[in-house]
Amino acid sequence: MLSWRRRRRLEALSRQGFKMLFLSNLMIFISFGGSYAWVLFRMVRLGRNTPTTAHVRDVLILGKELHDGRADDEFYSRLSRGAALYQQKNIQRLILLGGKTSKSGPTEAEAGRQVLRSLGIPDAAIVLEEGSRHTLENLRNARDLLEEDYQKPVGLISSRYHLARCQSMAEGLGMRVRLIAAESGSMMSHPRPLFMEAWLYHWFLVGQFVAYHFNDRSSIDQIS
Repeated sequence: MLSWRRRRRLEALSRQGFKMLFLSNLMIFISFGGSYAWVLFRMVRLGRNTPTTAHVRDVLILGKELHDGRADDEFYSRLSRGAALYQQKNIQRLILLGGKTSKSGPTEAEAGRQVLRSLGIPDAAIVLEEGSRHTLENLRNARDLLEEDYQKPVGLISSRYHLARCQSMAEGLGMRVRLIAAESGSMMSHPRPLFMEAWLYHWFLVGQFVAYHFNDRSSIDQIS
């Protein structure tokens, strides 16, 4: 049975999204997995080479599905990285991204704020984005929050395996992001989300290519 959060994500998908999913899976099949392997390699290379610091004014922290209304270890690592950068006087604002994980629980952003408070970050330095259902909405809503500053460099914290897709999506939205890895160690410590993330990233890249190649305005509007 699908969770409430996964049902919300499916509701966010358009007919075009499902069409791109079909094309993405078809490409993986006809390339005997070669296109998927290329995406996976790209993710691993970028993830391993991403630093854990940046000198920017604002930093986006990508949310993650909550467990019993609380941040899990992976989400906590993203939040603690942001807190450390703030305490080092490298940044001024932490922008938490993420809507509801469950129908009755807190948003990912609100749960993140509770963790940041426990780490000594003042509320004045925390901004919440609580309406998004997935990564692309996270970033689109963040762009709206940044207003005219969205084309200035902004930090983006997420797990190493997640950074490549975040970068491609943010750049498609016209944002200039400075990637910051949440973990100090190798991202290969998370093999299961790594392989799932490669599939999601492949889906996005295929959809992006098809949209611009065929000048599909409805699809372009969703990713730009």
